[in-house]
Amino acid sequence: ETFLAETQRQLEAIKLSEGIEDYWPYHELVNYKELNTSGPDYAPVISEDFIYFTTGRQASGLYPADGSPYTKLFRARADGLKVDVTGAQPLPEFRNEEGLNQAAIAISPDGNTIIYARGNSTSDKDLPETALFASYFRGGGFTQPIWMPVNEDEFWWNSTPAFSEDGEELYFASNRPGGYGGIDLYKATKLANGDFGNPKNLGPTINTPGNELFPRPMRDGKFFFSSDGHPGYGKLDLFVAENDASGAQVIKNLGENFNSTNDDFSLFFTEYPKAGFISSNRDGGVGDDDIYFFEDKTPKPKIINVLLNVYTKQRVAGAEDAVLEQTRVVLYDSLNKQAGGDFSNTNGRVRFTLTPDSDFTIIASKSGYFSKSIPYTTTGKTPDIASLVQDVTNITLDTTIVLDQLVLDRSIVLENIYYDLDKADIRPDAAVELNKLVQILKDNPAIRIELSSHTDDRSSDSYNQDLSQRRAQSAVDYMVSQGIASDRLVAKGYGESQLIVKN
Repeated sequence: ETFLAETQRQLEAIKLSEGIEDYWPYHELVNYKELNTSGPDYAPVISEDFIYFTTGRQASGLYPADGSPYTKLFRARADGLKVDVTGAQPLPEFRNEEGLNQAAIAISPDGNTIIYARGNSTSDKDLPETALFASYFRGGGFTQPIWMPVNEDEFWWNSTPAFSEDGEELYFASNRPGGYGGIDLYKATKLANGDFGNPKNLGPTINTPGNELFPRPMRDGKFFFSSDGHPGYGKLDLFVAENDASGAQVIKNLGENFNSTNDDFSLFFTEYPKAGFISSNRDGGVGDDDIYFFEDKTPKPKIINVLLNVYTKQRVAGAEDAVLEQTRVVLYDSLNKQAGGDFSNTNGRVRFTLTPDSDFTIIASKSGYFSKSIPYTTTGKTPDIASLVQDVTNITLDTTIVLDQLVLDRSIVLENIYYDLDKADIRPDAAVELNKLVQILKDNPAIRIELSSHTDDRSSDSYNQDLSQRRAQSAVDYMVSQGIASDRLVAKGYGESQLIVKN
């Protein structure tokens, strides 16, 4: 299995030389200069409006192995990414010990457990290796930190703890035997007594012959960590393990807006996945390990609002159409869902906000008038989004709906419903006109109409009477075929007894 995993990694490395895709292409990283010092500053986490981090400031001495200052745990007030840098102080929950490194703090979601790594003491009476220590909130204060049973062996290196988001699991890094080489990541489970136990290696997809550190498990199943064993830009890089479409776990390098040729590690989100912190000792920093913050700078999508003014008017015989106020105007989208509705004002106007490239239906109704529906489309009526400069562009369009008064026994003369000589078939040009009548009936469900047909006087009266009756009936049949109930339609043929045009 180890051999297979290693072969897989070599293949990934070859593939990687073709370029790593940025996991979040619009995330931008900034050195938190005011928070950093010339010594080490790293591994920030946020808990209850405070940022906790590891720092070499106010060091009591130098760590003999590499001459760097011993590190302590500090905290400062924080609101998201905004840190009150001037108020940074050693954490008050318990005293930092002198003459050793205290680093990589983790705080349980409820704020009642602090776990951190402690080691590299100069005292030969002290523990020989870096180990996880825990302090618990009891009786109004935090206990003195104690060595955790999950360390299992005082000669094993254990560090970089992190809680799952529900606090039930503890993730950490360890060089204990039985792993896949170097430092591996492990997961321990909360026991009945509150301790963590039964540590399990996270397996060869995540762990490599190299070093894996700084786990960050997220509730959505994504698992972030640092590694120098997976293909990357050099030294520790930040990675995510996630499931692909088939459910298999895959490892992705976060890309070059997060990673450098130096060490990049200790990811923490203040707002997942948009904002948070990482640590890095890359070139151009304030000194040694520095804290960086990142934010999602995805450009906001440009918005086009189509503002449609609908004017309601009424037809007045022999005069211009007049304003018709207090008309109910309802807008429906292409799925026939209501998308707006209002009564027209004293100017006969209703305003709607429409989406671009969409189809709508507008229905206007008022007591005493025929209701009317018209189709309306915004397709082709807005500029190309790529050409826009402003974040929001408003386009104003106008349309008018004219209503006819509802008069009983009033004839509606349809234009140009012609029949071929001696025939009763509905011609295509007649269908266009009849469809207008179909729409009126659909818009006005309570109305019944009589369809009458007239012939010319080029044949005998009785023949023409019969022909006009057949023609009226064919118009009725056509409208029934378009979804109008037959009991709303009456066919009457007047033959040549009522000539519309003489001869």
